[in-house]
Amino acid sequence: MEGLREKIIDNLFELLRFEMNGELFRDEKIIVELDVLPTLFKFSKRHDLSHLVGDALDKKGLLPENSEAQKRFLNERNLAVMRYEQKRYEFTQICATLEKAKIPFMPLKGAIIQDLYPQGWMRTSCDIDILVKQSDLDSAINCLKNDLEYTCEFIGGHDAQMYAPSGVHLELHYTLTSNDATAQQKSIFEKVWEYEENKETFERRMADEFFYGYFILHMAIHVKEGGCGIRPFLDLWLIKRKFSFDREKCEKFLQEIGLLTFAKEVESLAEVWFSKKEASDLDRELEQYVLEGGVYGTVQNRVLVKTEQKKGKFLFILSRIFLPYSQLKIIYPNLKKHPILFPFYQVKRWFNLLNKERREQATRELESTINMDDEKSQSVAKLLKDLEL
Repeated sequence: MEGLREKIIDNLFELLRFEMNGELFRDEKIIVELDVLPTLFKFSKRHDLSHLVGDALDKKGLLPENSEAQKRFLNERNLAVMRYEQKRYEFTQICATLEKAKIPFMPLKGAIIQDLYPQGWMRTSCDIDILVKQSDLDSAINCLKNDLEYTCEFIGGHDAQMYAPSGVHLELHYTLTSNDATAQQKSIFEKVWEYEENKETFERRMADEFFYGYFILHMAIHVKEGGCGIRPFLDLWLIKRKFSFDREKCEKFLQEIGLLTFAKEVESLAEVWFSKKEASDLDRELEQYVLEGGVYGTVQNRVLVKTEQKKGKFLFILSRIFLPYSQLKIIYPNLKKHPILFPFYQVKRWFNLLNKERREQATRELESTINMDDEKSQSVAKLLKDLEL
């Protein structure tokens, strides 16, 4: 089984390297055995990369005609293209609407990174992320509602959750950080509008060094939540090659937000995967953690990290039963206006466990905590320490 897993991982990265830079790797033979395809599909889909792997397999003529593997892989590619076109249309409409309303805004995450890929559809995303100033939030929401018939589901601790009539999801951010960020990080990222570029229009861009720091912060938060998947490493590899930032200035910024050590290690693993750099022991430890976690991380990884942060199983379980005000107000925004209702919303959250899906999620988390492997826990603790997270 271990040999099959290694074969799948080798095939996956060979295909991704070919997909990103076919000319550089044109002399390398990519051989994918038929018995590997079903597992390769499941693994790549778990990391939201099946569309890229399928496209590479198709280009290399490695998908058997009329096979189940061909059907599944090419369906993923077709869905990625369709979703990209749909999101691109909505993104264009949003930008035009905010521009017309003279509201400054910044595209975030995928909207910027997709332009670094050979083709835009190759970089999938679940939603559109755009930043506006907190003072402009209500105006931005209203003009999107009035002009584009968007609906606003709720306003959380750092963004408004909105939906287009087509179903496309927009996260309209009014701040870049959540409660997962440190006080220092929040203080620095509040200054985002001081680092804006392209001031001729109302569509603004972060300076490259600032964007890079924001990307690393977002990546670090996901790692601390149990995993981030392979794709952010691919994003990182492309950003480093296509952004024109000052490395010294960038490292100084990363040092200020406390993520220089983490940044250097994720950069190193990206080079291992996509430039075939020799791996260090730390690279392999982080690799195992990321590959096991998938895009959203596993419950086990998340519990291991949180238990380490809380210094033990009991305190972790206690923290999950009694959420602090800082977290509960994100779930129930009305609590920010009426802090006296804190005990009421704490109890209301408990009653939400009557919902089958949430009850099952809580049960899985509790089981993972009780059955936690001490050796695995120590391994994750060491990884977090080495990453300075």
